[in-house]
Amino acid sequence: VLQTVGLTSVVGGKLDSDSTEDDTSDENIFACYWREEMTDVFRRPILTKILNKLRRSHRLSYLFERPVDRSAVPDYYDVIQKPICFRQILGKVEADQYSGDFGAFASDVKLVFANATEYNAPGSPVHESASELNARFNELESSFKEEQINSATKS
Repeated sequence: VLQTVGLTSVVGGKLDSDSTEDDTSDENIFACYWREEMTDVFRRPILTKILNKLRRSHRLSYLFERPVDRSAVPDYYDVIQKPICFRQILGKVEADQYSGDFGAFASDVKLVFANATEYNAPGSPVHESASELNARFNELESSFKEEQINSATKS
């Protein structure tokens, strides 16, 4: 797989030692594997599964499911410049808007929680839930990337 995505060359059955360290960094391996080896047909259910695991991991995750109601929180859209919620992320997944860019997906998920912690006071249930869910997403993201890197380097 690494050869397929252009990260290494093989000389005599071994990885070429002229490969730069940056080319074979875990992040680069993951990005290339995700972009080159996965198709949207496979990406869509994977991203949906990650988001669903996150949503099921916390009793207050429903707070981030829908856009903030303008009539209930009138100043929210004055404070938060890029509002986003889980439903909007799922819509983007279904429309293949993340295509070969896992980083854009991860950024949007993290933006949900950044917005919540920016708008809501520390110690509030929304702020605390956002912080906990953000930590959980970081765990899910890390383990998922590790699995994909292992798959890429074993192929």
